[in-house]
Amino acid sequence: DMSDVTLETYLFDFSGDLYGTAVTTSLVERIRGERRFDSVEALRDQILRDEENARISLRNRGYGDL
Repeated sequence: DMSDVTLETYLFDFSGDLYGTAVTTSLVERIRGERRFDSVEALRDQILRDEENARISLRNRGYGDL
């Protein structure tokens, strides 16, 4: 059932509060599966790697210079 699907979205270069705001996103590619991290630093490092991989993937798909 698709109503049970949860996605986390990271907005490049955005700083602000969107709680309570309707935002439309599109799923282009799954970056990685869910996993636990031993520390906040390990999570932060993985998010940075995920961001770089996502930017490369989107550029390769013609989404511009991200």
